[in-house]
Amino acid sequence: MNVIQQHSTDLLRIPSALSAGELRHVFEAATLLQGQAASTTWSPFEFTIDATDRPTLTAGSRINVAVTQRLNIELDGEEHHLGQVAAFLDAVVDSVDGDTVALSPGDPDARATRVLAEGEEYRVWVAATDAESKRPAPDGNRDGPT
Repeated sequence: MNVIQQHSTDLLRIPSALSAGELRHVFEAATLLQGQAASTTWSPFEFTIDATDRPTLTAGSRINVAVTQRLNIELDGEEHHLGQVAAFLDAVVDSVDGDTVALSPGDPDARATRVLAEGEEYRVWVAATDAESKRPAPDGNRDGPT
């Protein structure tokens, strides 16, 4: 709790009891705040493609994704914001419906690697597919800039 308190402007009070889930979140937050990576499972989710991003995604594609989200813990019913994390995921594109993309874990044992991050909240980055990475650069070079 000392590590977490150093990163919070809130006065954190240790509850008389913590559930296993709350304790797991406290330990993960402390790990991340000390600059270490944490590994966790993740659930399928949807996101909306930003009009300026427009990645080419097709259902069934396997992609690498980075997602930023708030790092919060809940103690005694109060939520405390501690910073932001980036989660790196191996995902499968379940569906693409207009600007909405649905992702699920690449395999049943897939884990997300989470690290402390800075930047825009709730942002999703998608790694280029093989087809996109071999697209000629503006200078005509298929291997990217030299």
